Amino acid sequence: RHTPSPRHQKATSAMLSRALGVRPAVVLRHALPLACRESLPCQRLAPVTATIRAVSSTLRQATPSTDLTISPFGLTPVQSDAGALDSMGAADLAAVPTMASGQLRKLAEAAAAEGGSVALWAALAARCEENADKLKYWDAILILQAFTSAGAERNSLMLRVADALSAKTSKMAPKHILDLFAVYEAASLRPRALYVELLHAVVRLSGSMYAEELSLTVQALARYGLGNPTVVAQLIRALTSQLKEYRLRYLCGVVGALGAMRACPEALLVELDARARFEVDTVPVQELLDNMQAFPLLEYSWKPYEDLCLQELLARLATFRTAEDIDQLVEPFGAMQFLQVRGLLD
Repeated sequence: RHTPSPRHQKATSAMLSRALGVRPAVVLRHALPLACRESLPCQRLAPVTATIRAVSSTLRQATPSTDLTISPFGLTPVQSDAGALDSMGAADLAAVPTMASGQLRKLAEAAAAEGGSVALWAALAARCEENADKLKYWDAILILQAFTSAGAERNSLMLRVADALSAKTSKMAPKHILDLFAVYEAASLRPRALYVELLHAVVRLSGSMYAEELSLTVQALARYGLGNPTVVAQLIRALTSQLKEYRLRYLCGVVGALGAMRACPEALLVELDARARFEVDTVPVQELLDNMQAFPLLEYSWKPYEDLCLQELLARLATFRTAEDIDQLVEPFGAMQFLQVRGLLD
């Protein structure tokens, strides 16, 4: 029996993968073990061609979405008219009615990534509606996200899952809440019972949120027009109680979102201004540069804080004289290009 070295296995799997049109992992799992059983050396071209022919039937079973035909040039993959999941849809459709929460989530994610048939999405939706109360809340959220990303939304499914999730919001983390808001807003649905429970959960979790989580939550409320005064007031209280934890980017996002909702009291803005001033005065010059590069990517921001950061960055750079000063920057030439593009170099 011939056992190829790891280097030969890697090289041969790449060659077989290109020839067969399948993933290298499938080759490593099916082709190379069969080659060893048949005592076919894997390090030369002629035996590799023999190996390709020997394992064709095995790989047909391993890759049911691809039909393999033998041509003068070796094995040629012939794609079926249906999508990757369509060709194995019969087995999937037969199994869907008995699938549990985790299995439904995995199949929905695979269908969204690889392309599932209309029949598969319909079967998934029917099973999820039937089994909504038994779905784990994290699986339910990911299933809804898969339907949304694939453009296969079904209002009946969304509403049925919303009813089931209304009783599970006490177990959710801030990310789960924000994901649910995103899914239902994308579908232009606002199930009243679910939204009431989600907003209650935001109030309950606000005191334990990290600075980034609170900033993202405030921005989500502004984005979706959910500026409930009670909820916003509680978030502001949580913000002021942990203001020392807020970096400049979080401050920009919070103030920008509160400004969009017209919910930033003057007294609060004074406190936030002082914190922003402290941030730009104390952080390293590299963080000032990172902030300037990140500001254009923010959905909500606050121009006065951006200007404050830029002024401090230019003031610090103006004092650079030695190589030790330049070493404060991770990529000095990248920083120079950033400034040049914005016309900030003398």
